[in-house]
Amino acid sequence: MRHSFFPEENTILFLQQYTWQTPIDYAVTILLHNPLATTPITTIIYDSTIQCTRDPERPLFFYTIASSRKVMNGQPPQTSLDHIMQVISSLYARVVLQVNAYGQITDISNYKEICTRWKTLRKKLLRDYHTNEAIEDYILLTEIQVYDKELLLHALKKEPFIKYYFGGYYGNSKSIAMHTHYSGTDIYYPATLSYKQTTPEQVTIAVTGKRATTLSENHQLQRYMMARRKTSKTNVVSQLTTSSTATLTVDKQSGQITAIKAIDQINSNDATLKKQTLTILKK
Repeated sequence: MRHSFFPEENTILFLQQYTWQTPIDYAVTILLHNPLATTPITTIIYDSTIQCTRDPERPLFFYTIASSRKVMNGQPPQTSLDHIMQVISSLYARVVLQVNAYGQITDISNYKEICTRWKTLRKKLLRDYHTNEAIEDYILLTEIQVYDKELLLHALKKEPFIKYYFGGYYGNSKSIAMHTHYSGTDIYYPATLSYKQTTPEQVTIAVTGKRATTLSENHQLQRYMMARRKTSKTNVVSQLTTSSTATLTVDKQSGQITAIKAIDQINSNDATLKKQTLTILKK
């Protein structure tokens, strides 16, 4: 990716999207910390390659993202569910996203290709796991998501790499809308942006957001957890606080994003319910 930076109001740096012909390779590491899960800490590692083209007539960009197979905890899948999750993740091994001039994702350009790929995967999965009711349910949920384009787009926007790579940083924005997901509930919150030239060769973009859940969101969380027998009707779900901090490093001369470090966290009082650390490094 190439950007051009121009001082604006002496403190904000303007970002403008450009295309590049040579794909950019990234190493991605996601560390998931969920104390309530069977496996409290999960490490996911994979590679991604991104290439950008532009619509010749409209201010639209097309990002082709090709990702390698995800490796969990440095070993092959240990359970049937782990295996099926890895297989289904291959459904998104190649995604083409339409992005507007503000860096916001607006469409999935290769949606038909993904649907066709799913038809092949689904047949194989149902053949291999036709006696496993839990996995059949997982396949059904995936099918519902794939065949609803808006639902699929929403899901892709929550994927950690995509969430922070396409955060809407263009157009000299000072704030963006972000969201996280916990126990069946999407929690939206504003995040502030600050741009800084840290060295003559390097620019950083800092992202900071934090918000407490509302009473309505708490009720939704409680209904979801009751349906899965994680709590009782008499147990009131306490107010949660969701927060995000991220730093994107951009090479000023080439305009390429060279690194992203982001932490998403959900707390209840002083306890951490969920924490996700994302590290993206340009190879």
